[in-house]
Amino acid sequence: MTSPTAHQSRGLRILALLCVLALTASACTRRDPGDGDPAGKPEAGGTLRIAAAADVDSMDPGRTYTTFGFMLFRVMVRTLVAYAPTPGEAGNKLVPDLAVDVPSVSSDGLTYTFMLRPGVKYQPEIASGREIRSEDFRYAIERGFYASVSNPYADLYFGDVFVGDEEFIASPSHKTHIAGIDIGDPRKLVLRLKRPIGDLAYRLALPLAAPVPVEYAMPLDGGTESSYGDAFASSGPYQVERLNASVTGYIPGKAILLVRNPNWDPATDPIREAYPDRIEVTGGFTDVAAATDKILAGEMDYNGDFAIPPEKQKQILSSSATKHLINYNATSCMRYVSMNTSLKPFDDPLVRKAVNYALDKRGMRAVRGGERTGSIATHVLLPGLPGFKEVGQKDYDPYKTIDFAGDVEKARDLMREAGYPTGLYTGPSVVMAGEASDVERRTGDVIASSLEKIGIKVRREEHKRPALLARMGVQKSGIAIGASAAWCWDYPDAYTVIAPLFDGRRVKEKGNTNYSQVNSPSLNELIDEASGKSGGDRADAWAAADKFVMDLAPVVPWLWDSSPHLVSPRVVGYQFALSSVSMDLAVAAVRQDEE
Repeated sequence: MTSPTAHQSRGLRILALLCVLALTASACTRRDPGDGDPAGKPEAGGTLRIAAAADVDSMDPGRTYTTFGFMLFRVMVRTLVAYAPTPGEAGNKLVPDLAVDVPSVSSDGLTYTFMLRPGVKYQPEIASGREIRSEDFRYAIERGFYASVSNPYADLYFGDVFVGDEEFIASPSHKTHIAGIDIGDPRKLVLRLKRPIGDLAYRLALPLAAPVPVEYAMPLDGGTESSYGDAFASSGPYQVERLNASVTGYIPGKAILLVRNPNWDPATDPIREAYPDRIEVTGGFTDVAAATDKILAGEMDYNGDFAIPPEKQKQILSSSATKHLINYNATSCMRYVSMNTSLKPFDDPLVRKAVNYALDKRGMRAVRGGERTGSIATHVLLPGLPGFKEVGQKDYDPYKTIDFAGDVEKARDLMREAGYPTGLYTGPSVVMAGEASDVERRTGDVIASSLEKIGIKVRREEHKRPALLARMGVQKSGIAIGASAAWCWDYPDAYTVIAPLFDGRRVKEKGNTNYSQVNSPSLNELIDEASGKSGGDRADAWAAADKFVMDLAPVVPWLWDSSPHLVSPRVVGYQFALSSVSMDLAVAAVRQDEE
């Protein structure tokens, strides 16, 4: 998934891929320099206040695809299985949520049967607050393919999976259904697969797979663009506040006000403690330094979608009164610079390789806060994913430069080989798009300076994060360079990185995540080959795909993120969730004596 801010990225240790529910990846949750969570015992009550620079990408669980969205929907909707609310490697384990238990799986791995928890209902105002039924899960998956919903990962994780899905996917319609999703019993969901899929449980933990009441949502999904997100059905402990029949607590770009869902029964939810009475997201903090001060003062409680500025990090770490409030968490995200291979001069792989040599990765990391913000990335597989060890771990660096500071001479040699006799590009300037924030702007300055050394001049445009992602996802956007590209795995497998970023068959008119628009039949074949393997063979295949990507050079990977998360003195029980690259709202609490 896309990372909404400078403070989010992903990637960590090895997973047991073929297990149905238990993910045994060793995740790193590192607190530096503080040791331990803010003192105090979590208690119910109070208001948790989250500061945001921009808006969530979507309030529709079937559309959201950023870490900020995943953080919020963690407590607004529920899925058949979900990540355990524990830190470290235990938090990478999937446990039953709306399912009573782990599914029953046939001996051939082709049939999964889930029994649903009885008595779990939607919020009272929607679908009459009725009980969740098996048909709601089928509709949730099917609507992901509707043009009006346009989910960015439906085809990637749910396409060509279920028996009989090809006819539905070819022409998604309210009048047809996926035959392999059996809803004959309202309390039993039977999934019939075309082939064994070892990571199916992870896919079912994505927000897209959260139940959607069909009779309520279908009319909202029928237009050009679905309006379900305006008033979606909460199945979790929190719902968007409803001020009256037509006004909700969601004000785009300004506020997301969450209150308790009175139909949520904690006895049916083994995951979410739901301590606060309210969760309030306040958007529009364009001055993130000022927002940081508000967190330190207890006026806000957490940096929801922005990075703590480097100078503020230094200030916080220098004081014994505040250093325990900042948490540096190794994450599951990679930062990279994308190059649009359909536009000159980046249609030439030699130019793209020159850019890989030219960029000053050390300088780019320095403006974000230096070594604390992560390790320099040298290839596209993140630490811990299958293939990372096999490709050579951090030692695999096909465009190695001294201290990661760039090598202008090697870059210019490649430019000469590409047909530019002076080693400098002589064509017109190109569009470079980045996020409208101070740290991203300064990162863009380093990128622009590096590119100018090989003659590439840029015309810069800036957007807030959601608008930037939407614009970069348009096939004919005219954007040549994505300066603020970042990607977080959706679950711990290399497929969730290499396929969405580099499978050329997934390039479409809008909603792309393959920002470089690379389309290599050989790479596509490698992706198919790797996704069908298991164990060591799978890891070897992903390593080969990683090397192929780096030889094509459609991107410059430059940082495996560690992100600074700041909590106010009011927060009790801070816990980092690798699955959303953020504070886990399922267990967060605030002090009652500091309201």
